[in-house]
Order: sequence, then structure tokens, then C-alpha cells
Amino acid sequence: TLTVNAAPSGTYALTVTPIDTDVLASQSQVYNVTATCTGGLAGPITGLTAASNFTNVTYGFSSTTVACGATVTLTVSNTAAVPSNQLSTPQTRLPQTITVSGTAF
Repeated sequence: TLTVNAAPSGTYALTVTPIDTDVLASQSQVYNVTATCTGGLAGPITGLTAASNFTNVTYGFSSTTVACGATVTLTVSNTAAVPSNQLSTPQTRLPQTITVSGTAF
């Protein structure tokens, strides 16, 4: 007997808050990532990843799986060194866009 499981119906969205925050050099920012599912999709959303074109950044999720309607945290760390002449007001900031994605099952 061969059983074929259809692709999940419905869609999902990942919402990240807060928005419009700077992550200065040698600092971190914690974001909430909330999954919203529609059209009968039951979730979960797995394999969460974050990416940008910035080289001095690391990403850490509290979990790489999030259930529909649930929230996980994403810590974004800017590992760029702070220039010694800018220790009080570092100017090295992360890019404006960080892409968060996952896969629904």
C-alpha cells in the first residue's frame, strides 16, 4: 500500500516585533517571532532561519520550530568591533533587512 500525503493547505506568516530597532556594534537585540496560520494549515513551522547580507552577525532562536499562533524569540547579535574612538556612540549598525523563514508541514 502506498500512501501519499498531500502538501499542506493554507499559508502562514511570520511576524517579527519590534521593528525598526538598531543593533549596534558589540550588542544584541531580542525579537519575538510569531507564526500565524490560515486556510486550514495546522503547522508547525519548522527549520526557522534568519539571514542578511551582513557578515558580522549571529542569529539564535529559542526554538527553530514554532506552532501556529505561538511565539519564539530570535536574538540578533552584531559582532562587529566597536572602534575605540566611538565607544560611547557606536555607529556600526546591522542592515535594515533581516529575512526570517521556515517550512510548514
